[in-house]
Amino acid sequence: MLLPYTDKKESIELANRLKTSLANMSFEHAISIPCSVGVTVLNDDDSYKTFVERADKAQYISKNEGKNRVTYM
Repeated sequence: MLLPYTDKKESIELANRLKTSLANMSFEHAISIPCSVGVTVLNDDDSYKTFVERADKAQYISKNEGKNRVTYM
């Protein structure tokens, strides 16, 4: 998800609200959906590739540290 004009704090807050909303949803057969999110901001010296790689790495850290979490890089 790309969030133009959204800073680090706002991005992390939105990711946490999304994670919490998914955790609180009721699904058939009592399944739950964990949400592992990687958050980053676009730096002046970033290329598209470095920006996406950093967000991807943050998401994998969330998954590897127990899922259902938000990681900022």
